[in-house]
Amino acid sequence: MACSGSSSKNKISDGIYSKEDMVNILVELHLVEAAYRSGAVSDSANRYTRLVQATVLERLGTDTLQFDESYNYYSSNSKKLEEIYALVGEELTKRKIQSY
Repeated sequence: MACSGSSSKNKISDGIYSKEDMVNILVELHLVEAAYRSGAVSDSANRYTRLVQATVLERLGTDTLQFDESYNYYSSNSKKLEEIYALVGEELTKRKIQSY
């Protein structure tokens, strides 16, 4: 999945990603975090969480500033953030089921 950083249709306003893009980004970040917690990635690398986050975001076509701005936007409205995390949970569950 690549976030289309230049596509205005994917943004609510400048620098803010759509709910769908936020879900996709958070899913990817949670999968990387799960790899650390499961031991699939070395513990010493876990000390560099923000660097890893930046690497994942870069791979998805965004950066920590844009992610932080988007996350802060959704955090300011708990209902929107709850909707996003409900979708993140659904997607992670789908992926877990598909891996069996």
